[in-house]
Amino acid sequence: MIAATEVVERTASYTFKCAIVTATLQERKEQFQVKELECSELQSKLAVEKNLCTQKELECKDLRVNISNAHKDLNMISSRIVSPPALVIACASGSDMGLRSKTPQ
Repeated sequence: MIAATEVVERTASYTFKCAIVTATLQERKEQFQVKELECSELQSKLAVEKNLCTQKELECKDLRVNISNAHKDLNMISSRIVSPPALVIACASGSDMGLRSKTPQ
């Protein structure tokens, strides 16, 4: 049989250990709450960054479409411009056919 003093000593020891574990647990709980808050803030920032990234991707896509359309328009306009045959022949032969402005001497 265990003596009464031994029971009291064990009870005191267990109570002390329980207090230490409870304090440690409370400290870890507080650390966990801080980490949860940090995580929540980071998730919010990530969502904002993803939104900005999506917007920039859409802007790039729009710019690519605009550039493509500008090239198409430029090609269409270029194909409509017809050089007068006489000018083409004159340019090819090196003659200006009087197209230069006359400068006073």
